[in-house]
Amino acid sequence: MTIEVRVTNSSQVNHINFTATWPGSNWHKLCDHVPVTHPGDDSYTYRCTFDPQAAGVPQLADMSLSFDVYGTSTDDPPYNKAPNGVHDVSWGWGCIYTPPTGGCGGW
Repeated sequence: MTIEVRVTNSSQVNHINFTATWPGSNWHKLCDHVPVTHPGDDSYTYRCTFDPQAAGVPQLADMSLSFDVYGTSTDDPPYNKAPNGVHDVSWGWGCIYTPPTGGCGGW
């Protein structure tokens, strides 16, 4: 799964942490990454690619996803946790896919 956040005033953002929780789990930081720049404007896209199965998310689980924005040292407050709220998604898989040659027998 890929999660993206586009930041339009990137000069005030130091980094973004993508976070998630699922049944029986506390909040987890999902990704460390470098933002993708957009030439010609002051924006960045922060992208997180996350594999719930590899992270141990139970099959057919409901997950909560969010992100936290951390500003530069001069910002007040220095962070904004879940500025777009928490989003609930369901996760499940019907087979195990092993790249690059593995296949999936369907759901």
